[in-house]
Amino acid sequence: MIFPVKFYQIDPLVIRESLFKLYEEGIAREDIAQLQLRIKSHFLDDSLEVIVQLATDVFNNIHSQKTIDEFFKYKSHIFKEPLENLNAEKLL
Repeated sequence: MIFPVKFYQIDPLVIRESLFKLYEEGIAREDIAQLQLRIKSHFLDDSLEVIVQLATDVFNNIHSQKTIDEFFKYKSHIFKEPLENLNAEKLL
């Protein structure tokens, strides 16, 4: 709950914190969705569930956009196993 039910419970700092957290979650979801689209465009035959799991793992564990770009640049050398067997650790 972002906004309190009772007037006396209003604390601007708590509301601000909640709004920033919501904003950051939205940005994270957008970044994961972009990774999902990028992976799916290269691996059309793999299921969406596998794509979502791999994209989420990459997002949570690899924080360098340069590293992620290199995955796709050298995808034939990196993505040798089926996607369901891969995770962020195996990609590095």
